[in-house]
Amino acid sequence: ASWGNLHVQIRTVFSSSGIGIDNFKSSRDQHVARFAPSLDAFKKRFVDSIEQSNSQIFTEDLRNMIMSAENDTEIETVIQALKKYSNNKVKFSDYHFGSPIMRLLYIQNKTNLALELYMNETLKNVFNDSASALVLMNKLIEEKRYDDAVKVFDFGSQRGFSTASGRVFPSDVVMLAIEGLYRKNTKDALTKAKEIMSKVKEHDSDVNPRTAAMVALLAIQQGETSFAMEILDAVHTQNYTIVKNIRAICYADMGRIEESINVIQLLAEQAPINNDRRRVFPLVMRHIRIAAEKLNDQSLLSRFEELSKTVLKNNRLSTTDIPEFLSEPINRRGPIRNGPQSNMRGDFRQNQGDFVILKNNRLSTTDIPEFLSEPINRRGPIRNGPQSNMRGDFRQNQGDFRNQGGYNNQQSANFRQGYSGGFNRQPGGFNRENRFGNNFQRQDFGYERR
Repeated sequence: ASWGNLHVQIRTVFSSSGIGIDNFKSSRDQHVARFAPSLDAFKKRFVDSIEQSNSQIFTEDLRNMIMSAENDTEIETVIQALKKYSNNKVKFSDYHFGSPIMRLLYIQNKTNLALELYMNETLKNVFNDSASALVLMNKLIEEKRYDDAVKVFDFGSQRGFSTASGRVFPSDVVMLAIEGLYRKNTKDALTKAKEIMSKVKEHDSDVNPRTAAMVALLAIQQGETSFAMEILDAVHTQNYTIVKNIRAICYADMGRIEESINVIQLLAEQAPINNDRRRVFPLVMRHIRIAAEKLNDQSLLSRFEELSKTVLKNNRLSTTDIPEFLSEPINRRGPIRNGPQSNMRGDFRQNQGDFVILKNNRLSTTDIPEFLSEPINRRGPIRNGPQSNMRGDFRQNQGDFRNQGGYNNQQSANFRQGYSGGFNRQPGGFNRENRFGNNFQRQDFGYERR
């Protein structure tokens, strides 16, 4: 192989926590443990209902089934229910089933089924979120099915991705498509990578540094160093270490040794700090040395020797090379926000003691119709619009309502504190955030649609 060929194996697959798999598994375990006494009966009823042509699939039931499906029969039932549910003309829930289904098929190793569902036009509104594509593409790349990963990207792009950020091409999905092409490492793969990056640049002026690094390395391996330079220029923030190192490789491969040395010299002279990753990669030093030796220029060789001493003296030589650096699994920095399920805490979760109603004296002496018919008193004025900041929908302050049988103030106080034997309610009354008494709290373990 030529000295310009990098021969690196990049792996930018997201970690299981990065795509919500760990949280999904944990939620399933908690769900099964807490619903164990009635789970078998629920599954039987759910399976029976699927076989009835006129039966309706409820959002809550389908979510429960996703969280408890274990075998092929149950998974097939989930898929049938999903197809039936997607045809419902009347749906008031904004819950999106795409990524939970993909995570279920991910942990059950049903990759072919996941791919088939994603490509199903009748389910396009179920799997149009970028999270569904990312989970599926991640699995395909893990299984080295690079062509299928790129196919998912193309199909999703034509259909359109639903993202919270509004991006036409979510950066994480683009990254995995480029990774699949890089691993193929062919001329055709580079041509496809150019096509993708051209489309991305039309809608987003900035390019993800990690994505740019992979495209540049692919171009270098295919002998197109000039294109590698161009793609690096598309990254707005040029002070990324990986960008500087690959740029130095490009300069060296193009015979511009002095410029390559200058780039690395600046990195080498930076004072190291704790956990500092702004280092010089060994691969870059090898490229500069080989380029200098090829020109047989003694002054350049001397400069390279001085550079090597500076890098070592200042402790700037990375202990991991570029392949290992880019092979580290990607973890997301924070939870998803602003998505359709962003505020649903605790997918299918229940607090301890949800079913110990009688033991803990949780049975209300007032039933739902009477409870909802109680007069509503607001805590404060409405702000900024007809629905903004309406804190206290169905809320009541302590003592908002007085016993209608003529309790005086002291009697009302006793009533509120639970001494009267009457309706005993926690301060704050019926809270919108807790309207199910903490039963079945939800949380979105999807992730940011960037």
